[in-house]
Amino acid sequence: MSLPTLDDNSVDDLYKWLSAVPLSRHIKNIAKDFSDGVLVAELIAHFLPRYVSLANYTPVNSNALKRYNWETLNKMVFVHLNFSVNQSLIQKVTTCQPGAIEFVLFRLRQKIDEAVQEGRFRPSRHRSRSAAGRTGSTTSLSNADSESNLLQMTSSVHIDPDCTNHAIRAAAAAQHYQTLCNAEGIVSLQKYHQAQQELLARDEQIQKLYARIRHLERLVQLKDERIVEISRQMEKMMHVICRDQIAASQCANEYGSKPQQS
Repeated sequence: MSLPTLDDNSVDDLYKWLSAVPLSRHIKNIAKDFSDGVLVAELIAHFLPRYVSLANYTPVNSNALKRYNWETLNKMVFVHLNFSVNQSLIQKVTTCQPGAIEFVLFRLRQKIDEAVQEGRFRPSRHRSRSAAGRTGSTTSLSNADSESNLLQMTSSVHIDPDCTNHAIRAAAAAQHYQTLCNAEGIVSLQKYHQAQQELLARDEQIQKLYARIRHLERLVQLKDERIVEISRQMEKMMHVICRDQIAASQCANEYGSKPQQS
């Protein structure tokens, strides 16, 4: 699927907008420089610093890690701007296809301008009304069940009207409180927080693995550079050896061609 083409004025205006933002890298080739998503994160952080944590995005070379950066932007940043980049477009951006990043940045600029004009300098929690309604309904039902259970417990625990022992009344109140704490709604909330913690732990593990991959990629790059340097040195040595051999051969020929004096 081909991308909509921006007119020259829109492209020029986009470049002027980008040039006014201080980025960690000087833009030489916009398609290549923005392909890993790092400068996109910096761009958003310049206008909406609370929306993005730059520590989550590091420069990478492989397409897989570039896609991961863009997917992280989709999940953690773009969602608060009502903006999204689909997988097909991510593929075009990470492979530096002409016009792809300009199209993304043009749309992103519109979303950033909207957020700034509306004063949305903090990211929203991004909870849909329907989801909030369902949550509210569930909470209300859970509270209703808890109250019902509490009333049932109150009726099932018999306290002598003539009894004035405060310890017995305190024990009954504690039993009611324990019943309320064991209500289904509260248990579900605990499970939710537990699942959330597990998810954060897994995300942290994934980040560590990707950091390890980036480290290994850097080592491979350094080794490749070393191999290239050694190859150049070998070529120079071979050139010197060949030159010396040619010179020695010429000297031998000249010496052999001279007549011997008696």
